[in-house]
Amino acid sequence: MNGETESGDAATMRRLREQTNNQDHATRQQTGATMYDAERIIGAKFRALREEHGWTQADVSDRLAALGVPLHQTNVAKLEKGRRPLRVAEAFALAQVFGMPPAAVFYMPTDGLTVDMEYATMRLFELDSEARERRQELIEKIDAAIDYQAEVEYQRMTFINAVRSAGVEVDK
Repeated sequence: MNGETESGDAATMRRLREQTNNQDHATRQQTGATMYDAERIIGAKFRALREEHGWTQADVSDRLAALGVPLHQTNVAKLEKGRRPLRVAEAFALAQVFGMPPAAVFYMPTDGLTVDMEYATMRLFELDSEARERRQELIEKIDAAIDYQAEVEYQRMTFINAVRSAGVEVDK
């Protein structure tokens, strides 16, 4: 490949950048609105959890403070309405307050659907366990492929050396 030719990956990245840069203003605004909808939805999920536990916003604020994450009741209200961004530390603390894995809130149903939190927590742990098992299987397969490739390369080099020893010119 010479300096004038762009690699496939570089060309793809260039095209993606151009497409992103060429998005019209309305599309960017819609994308942004969708992102902010996520905050509103997550806030609504935390409100539903709070109500399911029979807690007030002040109760949640007090429980967060006990974990070292002070969040005034008015900020709890703003979070629940999607009017305040949720910080990562707050998300982790809220998950702990409600006795669930941090990622569980992303898998909870919305629009009035309810799910037993014990089931949701158990299912999330099952999925995490399955993901770990699949990763391990993948690592084992990659290791086997590397071992196989190393063996093939060893046999190749052994053959080349044998041919050279016999006085035959070998083109690598």
